[in-house]
Amino acid sequence: MNPENKATSKGQQCVNASYFIDNAPVLKGCQRKVGQRVLYAAGKYQLFYNQSIGIDVEDPKASVMWEDFLNIHCTLDKGSVEIGYQIKFWQRFFDTTKSGITPESDYMSMLECLIRGQSLPSPNSSSLLFAELYQKKLRESNCLDPTDSSLLLDKFKRAIEQGLIQTDILCVSINNA
Repeated sequence: MNPENKATSKGQQCVNASYFIDNAPVLKGCQRKVGQRVLYAAGKYQLFYNQSIGIDVEDPKASVMWEDFLNIHCTLDKGSVEIGYQIKFWQRFFDTTKSGITPESDYMSMLECLIRGQSLPSPNSSSLLFAELYQKKLRESNCLDPTDSSLLLDKFKRAIEQGLIQTDILCVSINNA
Protein backbone atom coordinates (compact mmCIF):
# COMPACT_ATOMS: atom_id res chain seq x y z
CA MET A 1 0.00 0.00 0.00
CA ASN A 2 1.28 3.49 -0.82
CA PRO A 3 2.38 5.21 2.42
CA GLU A 4 0.07 8.09 1.57
CA ASN A 5 -2.91 5.71 1.43
CA LYS A 6 -4.45 4.36 4.57
CA ALA A 7 -7.60 2.77 5.85
CA THR A 8 -9.93 4.27 8.43
CA SER A 9 -11.05 2.41 11.51
CA LYS A 10 -14.07 1.31 9.45
CA GLY A 11 -11.81 -0.08 6.71
CA GLN A 12 -12.55 2.69 4.19
CA GLN A 13 -9.71 3.68 1.89
CA CYS A 14 -8.48 7.25 2.12
CA VAL A 15 -5.47 9.34 1.21
CA ASN A 16 -3.69 12.13 3.08
CA ALA A 17 -5.21 15.52 2.20
CA SER A 18 -1.86 17.16 1.44
CA TYR A 19 -0.93 14.30 -0.89
CA PHE A 20 -4.31 14.61 -2.58
CA ILE A 21 -3.90 18.35 -3.23
CA ASP A 22 -0.42 17.80 -4.67
CA ASN A 23 -1.24 14.76 -6.81
CA ALA A 24 -4.92 14.58 -7.76
CA PRO A 25 -5.27 14.96 -11.53
CA VAL A 26 -8.28 17.29 -11.18
CA LEU A 27 -6.22 19.71 -9.09
CA LYS A 28 -3.04 19.57 -11.14
CA GLY A 29 -1.78 23.08 -11.69
CA CYS A 30 -4.06 24.70 -9.10
CA GLN A 31 -2.80 26.98 -6.42
CA ARG A 32 -2.67 25.23 -3.06
CA LYS A 33 -5.31 27.50 -1.53
CA VAL A 34 -7.70 26.55 -4.35
CA GLY A 35 -7.04 22.88 -3.62
CA GLN A 36 -7.73 23.49 0.05
CA ARG A 37 -11.01 25.20 -0.77
CA VAL A 38 -11.99 22.31 -3.04
CA LEU A 39 -11.45 19.85 -0.20
CA TYR A 40 -13.38 22.04 2.19
CA ALA A 41 -16.20 22.44 -0.33
CA ALA A 42 -16.52 18.67 -0.79
CA GLY A 43 -17.25 18.67 2.95
CA LYS A 44 -17.95 15.01 3.67
CA TYR A 45 -15.04 14.46 6.00
CA GLN A 46 -13.69 16.12 9.09
CA LEU A 47 -11.37 18.94 8.08
CA PHE A 48 -11.00 22.13 10.00
CA TYR A 49 -10.93 25.30 7.92
CA ASN A 50 -9.02 28.14 9.52
CA GLN A 51 -9.72 31.46 7.76
CA SER A 52 -6.07 32.57 8.03
CA ILE A 53 -4.31 29.36 6.94
CA GLY A 54 -6.95 27.35 5.12
CA ILE A 55 -7.27 23.65 5.82
CA ASP A 56 -4.49 22.18 7.91
CA VAL A 57 -3.68 19.58 5.26
CA GLU A 58 -0.46 18.65 7.01
CA ASP A 59 -2.45 17.26 9.95
CA PRO A 60 -2.12 13.47 9.64
CA LYS A 61 -5.84 13.17 10.45
CA ALA A 62 -6.78 15.27 7.40
CA SER A 63 -7.62 12.73 4.75
CA VAL A 64 -9.77 12.31 1.69
CA MET A 65 -12.07 9.31 1.46
CA TRP A 66 -12.49 7.44 -1.82
CA GLU A 67 -16.12 8.59 -2.16
CA ASP A 68 -15.03 12.21 -1.67
CA PHE A 69 -12.35 11.84 -4.32
CA LEU A 70 -14.98 10.56 -6.76
CA ASN A 71 -17.35 13.42 -5.94
CA ILE A 72 -14.57 15.99 -6.40
CA HIS A 73 -13.50 14.37 -9.65
CA CYS A 74 -17.05 14.22 -10.98
CA THR A 75 -17.76 17.80 -9.93
CA LEU A 76 -14.62 19.35 -11.38
CA ASP A 77 -13.69 17.12 -14.28
CA LYS A 78 -16.92 15.72 -15.60
CA GLY A 79 -19.61 18.03 -14.21
CA SER A 80 -21.62 14.85 -13.82
CA VAL A 81 -22.91 15.20 -10.28
CA GLU A 82 -26.44 16.28 -9.58
CA ILE A 83 -27.13 20.02 -9.51
CA GLY A 84 -27.89 20.05 -5.78
CA TYR A 85 -24.40 18.74 -4.99
CA GLN A 86 -22.81 21.23 -7.40
CA ILE A 87 -24.65 24.11 -5.76
CA LYS A 88 -23.68 23.02 -2.27
CA PHE A 89 -20.08 22.50 -3.42
CA TRP A 90 -19.72 26.00 -4.89
CA GLN A 91 -21.52 27.63 -1.97
CA ARG A 92 -19.06 26.00 0.45
CA PHE A 93 -16.15 26.86 -1.85
CA PHE A 94 -16.97 30.56 -1.66
CA ASP A 95 -18.43 30.69 1.87
CA THR A 96 -15.93 29.18 4.31
CA THR A 97 -17.46 31.03 7.26
CA LYS A 98 -20.94 29.60 6.57
CA SER A 99 -22.38 33.08 6.96
CA GLY A 100 -24.21 33.12 3.63
CA ILE A 101 -22.21 36.18 2.55
CA THR A 102 -18.74 36.27 1.00
CA PRO A 103 -16.88 39.58 0.94
CA GLU A 104 -15.92 40.88 -2.48
CA SER A 105 -12.20 40.70 -1.72
CA ASP A 106 -12.45 36.99 -0.86
CA TYR A 107 -14.46 35.75 -3.85
CA MET A 108 -12.56 37.99 -6.28
CA SER A 109 -9.26 36.63 -5.00
CA MET A 110 -10.48 33.04 -5.40
CA LEU A 111 -11.83 33.70 -8.90
CA GLU A 112 -8.50 35.17 -9.94
CA CYS A 113 -6.58 32.23 -8.40
CA LEU A 114 -8.86 29.73 -10.13
CA ILE A 115 -7.88 30.92 -13.58
CA ARG A 116 -4.23 31.74 -12.87
CA GLY A 117 -3.27 28.45 -11.27
CA GLN A 118 0.42 27.89 -10.67
CA SER A 119 1.48 29.06 -14.11
CA LEU A 120 2.05 32.66 -13.01
CA PRO A 121 3.54 33.89 -9.73
CA SER A 122 1.14 36.81 -9.42
CA PRO A 123 -2.10 38.14 -10.91
CA ASN A 124 -1.95 39.41 -14.48
CA SER A 125 -4.38 41.30 -16.69
CA SER A 126 -6.00 38.09 -18.01
CA SER A 127 -6.59 36.50 -14.61
CA LEU A 128 -7.93 39.77 -13.22
CA LEU A 129 -10.21 40.18 -16.25
CA PHE A 130 -11.63 36.68 -15.70
CA ALA A 131 -12.53 37.59 -12.10
CA GLU A 132 -14.08 40.89 -13.21
CA LEU A 133 -16.15 39.25 -15.96
CA TYR A 134 -17.44 36.54 -13.63
CA GLN A 135 -18.27 39.24 -11.08
CA LYS A 136 -20.18 41.09 -13.81
CA LYS A 137 -22.20 37.94 -14.48
CA LEU A 138 -22.88 37.60 -10.73
CA ARG A 139 -24.05 41.22 -10.64
CA GLU A 140 -26.31 40.76 -13.69
CA SER A 141 -27.82 37.68 -12.01
CA ASN A 142 -28.57 39.67 -8.85
CA CYS A 143 -26.14 37.63 -6.70
CA LEU A 144 -24.27 40.60 -5.25
CA ASP A 145 -25.16 42.98 -2.46
CA PRO A 146 -25.78 46.36 -4.15
CA THR A 147 -23.94 48.29 -1.43
CA ASP A 148 -20.66 46.41 -1.04
CA SER A 149 -20.66 43.76 -3.83
CA SER A 150 -20.54 40.87 -1.34
CA LEU A 151 -21.63 37.55 -2.81
CA LEU A 152 -25.03 36.54 -1.42
CA LEU A 153 -25.02 32.75 -1.38
CA ASP A 154 -28.79 32.27 -1.30
CA LYS A 155 -29.10 34.36 -4.46
CA PHE A 156 -26.11 32.56 -5.97
CA LYS A 157 -27.93 29.26 -5.38
CA ARG A 158 -31.11 30.52 -7.04
CA ALA A 159 -29.17 31.88 -10.02
CA ILE A 160 -27.55 28.47 -10.57
CA GLU A 161 -30.91 26.70 -10.24
CA GLN A 162 -32.45 29.11 -12.77
CA GLY A 163 -29.56 28.67 -15.21
CA LEU A 164 -28.44 32.29 -14.89
CA ILE A 165 -25.02 31.28 -13.55
CA GLN A 166 -23.08 28.32 -14.89
CA THR A 167 -20.57 26.60 -12.63
CA ASP A 168 -18.94 24.69 -15.47
CA ILE A 169 -16.69 27.64 -16.24
CA LEU A 170 -15.34 27.43 -12.69
CA CYS A 171 -14.72 23.70 -13.12
CA VAL A 172 -12.96 24.23 -16.43
CA SER A 173 -10.84 26.97 -14.85
CA ILE A 174 -9.61 24.59 -12.15
CA ASN A 175 -8.90 21.83 -14.67
CA ASN A 176 -7.03 24.10 -17.05
CA ALA A 177 -4.99 25.95 -14.44
